Amino acid sequence: MIFTHAMSVDVQPIILAALQHHQAGRFDQASAGYRQALNANPNEPDALHLLGVVAHQTGDQPAAIQLILRAIELRPDAPEFYVNGANALRAAGQLDQAIQLLHRAVQLAPTLPEAQSNLAIALSDSGQLTAAIDHFKQALQLRPNFEAAMLGYAAALSRANRSDDAIACLRQTISAHSRSAAARVNLGNLLKQIGQLDEAIALLNEAVALNPHFAEAHNNLGNALFEAGLIEPAADAFRQAIHLRPRDPFMHSNLLLTLYRDPRATPRSILAAHRDWASLHAEPLTAAAPPLQNDRLPDRVLRVGYVASSFNNNAPARRFVVPLFRSHDHTKFQIVGYSDVAAPDATTHQLRGYCDEWHSTVGLSDAQLAGKIRADRIDILVDLMLHAGGHRLLAFARRPAPVQVTYLAYAGTSGMSAMDWRITDPHLDPPESDANYTERSMRIESYWCYESPPEAPAVGPLPAHTTGFVTFGCLNQFSKVRPETIDAWTVILRTLPNSRLLLRCDPGSHRAKVTEQFLKHDVQAARIEYLPAQPFRQYLDTYNRIDIALDPFPCNGGTTTCDALWMGAPVVTLAGQSAVARAGVSVLSHVGLPQLIARSVEEYIQIACNLASDLHTLSALRTQLRNQMQRSTLCNAERFTRGLEQAYRTMWRHWQGG
Repeated sequence: MIFTHAMSVDVQPIILAALQHHQAGRFDQASAGYRQALNANPNEPDALHLLGVVAHQTGDQPAAIQLILRAIELRPDAPEFYVNGANALRAAGQLDQAIQLLHRAVQLAPTLPEAQSNLAIALSDSGQLTAAIDHFKQALQLRPNFEAAMLGYAAALSRANRSDDAIACLRQTISAHSRSAAARVNLGNLLKQIGQLDEAIALLNEAVALNPHFAEAHNNLGNALFEAGLIEPAADAFRQAIHLRPRDPFMHSNLLLTLYRDPRATPRSILAAHRDWASLHAEPLTAAAPPLQNDRLPDRVLRVGYVASSFNNNAPARRFVVPLFRSHDHTKFQIVGYSDVAAPDATTHQLRGYCDEWHSTVGLSDAQLAGKIRADRIDILVDLMLHAGGHRLLAFARRPAPVQVTYLAYAGTSGMSAMDWRITDPHLDPPESDANYTERSMRIESYWCYESPPEAPAVGPLPAHTTGFVTFGCLNQFSKVRPETIDAWTVILRTLPNSRLLLRCDPGSHRAKVTEQFLKHDVQAARIEYLPAQPFRQYLDTYNRIDIALDPFPCNGGTTTCDALWMGAPVVTLAGQSAVARAGVSVLSHVGLPQLIARSVEEYIQIACNLASDLHTLSALRTQLRNQMQRSTLCNAERFTRGLEQAYRTMWRHWQGG
């Protein structure tokens, strides 16, 4: 925030006195002083500007925008007015207008670092990463070690997939600003993403110590602990973040995600937590939503909108989204994509080609996105993220479409009254599970529509024939591997003393904790091999080292289970109580492998041991799995999409009939 220093002489003492209150954070006294100056001179630009700054800092963006724009009219050559006006516009979600003001500020004062940096931040938010990076460089040339610019520069580099450069920039920021909690938070987040969890957690703990009231520090610490499989401490960190910033929907959503990894949570407690989220963040928006005017004809062409940030190469969900988008019947449905991808790639462009319309939503606020969807006359709006990171649930909360559906990335509930339906299947959700969700469950034949990866290597021979021992494996996110899961695996390894376990687990002290748990059950450390996150082709090829895949519980794999089966590795799963604990049940049932589904931990252990004890059967299964999967409903995109379209039509008729 830039404060004004030159001001009219007649009210200068009043404004200066108010400014002292302002800079000390005494906003009520500052506002009173600025208003006193305006009573004396209603056209005093400095008082208008600074009163607008107070309004912005206290959350009243409409008033801030009105006051600062009026100040600009009166003094159009003051660059700080444009910078602060843009701050208010950005906070109100009016990013394009903010960028216009910041371009003007840079024209007026090209050597003002704040103007260059703030323009860069706004450009980065709008997805204009190349231009953003250029302006950050200019800001840092004007003021070396300018902390705000360094932080923004690193964020833009990261969004442009230049993680190494971003990490180097943040290390330099910490060197220049030794007490910067923000730099530690951002660096910790990047290190978490590349699997350096110990350093990430250490940095985030330092950030918390430097600024215990910094909500982002607690939130990102929770994310890192979550990745390390430390679910209870992660939940505690998220709760502290929520305590510090109770109105932040994303921090609150992070806590919800941990509940599905927590064996102490029940379907009822999980539902209650989601309802609490919705009550705080979504329901007031739903209550204020204006009525919709969509044409209610039952059999007309319907406009279906899909909302996601996962329309790119790196998202596991792409292996389900691509065949769906490719198979839609465009004579009966118009498909509209709303993409939150900042750096589009080959998958983004592929999906765009399958849509009748495509809109980038990068830089749009939830209110703006809801307004656009409403203006586009979308009939059925499909959420592909739910409470996952970067979700757009508060756009759905504003009820921009008459039928709103959640599917795919998060098999749980939104908790929201504005989300009408959730897509599921009879294996994922038996009828008695409907009480676990605020949405109505629409069961179609299969929840999954898997497209085999074109880069997948051929299925190799059974590894045990070469190694002389059976290798079990779990390449799921390590946060899904709970202590009770490891307890079951130790029994399997003890029962089969010549067997091994291959486990995806990024480097860090949590590996030692896992090894210690095995050692307590007399399983030697040499029998456990840890692998970090791998490039996709290498990850797939790792299944040629695995004889039998073990599904974690209570939170199963989904995409990972499909990948394992495609690579010839049978998956043993444990049926749980919730949809996320029954993903394995659904996948294996559709592939025709119900014999691999356990109903108890004891049966899970027995199935794994029986499989490992019959190498002839295991080898035969490996050779036939890919063909068996190809012939199943799991890989029949046309059949899946016709079923989903029929479900959409049924939902529409429910709405059409009131």
